[in-house]
Amino acid sequence: MKKKSIIAVPLAFVFLAATSISAQRSQKGEGTLQYSERKGRESAFAAHALLIESTPSSNSSVGGPDIEIRLRFNSRIDEARSRLTLVFPDHTTRRLEIHKQTADTLTSRATGLKRGAHSLQWQVLAPDGHLTRGEVPFAVG
Repeated sequence: MKKKSIIAVPLAFVFLAATSISAQRSQKGEGTLQYSERKGRESAFAAHALLIESTPSSNSSVGGPDIEIRLRFNSRIDEARSRLTLVFPDHTTRRLEIHKQTADTLTSRATGLKRGAHSLQWQVLAPDGHLTRGEVPFAVG
């Protein structure tokens, strides 16, 4: 009877790659070691929603007073459980209406922005059931 055990060790969260090492015994009982690299959906982290592109981009300066907002993620996201919140220079907040463009992209529009440092806080639900949160700081100049 063959025994097989697989141990997955995540190596690169940012690049969504994982390395797995599987130890396998042959019929004679000798141990062999197999090494393989797995990428994309096979990774334990592939289903987490990570922000891969945003407008405005992080730490950018944009004209105002109205701006288009676009956030693209590495996976599908659940629009109903997603949130976009605009943080103004005086630290007050406004929840933004979300317009889903595609399965992996949220869009919105912010109006009436004044000069200063702003931030866009986001929260999305990925297919793996995990909420992911983040922030995109930007300035209106």
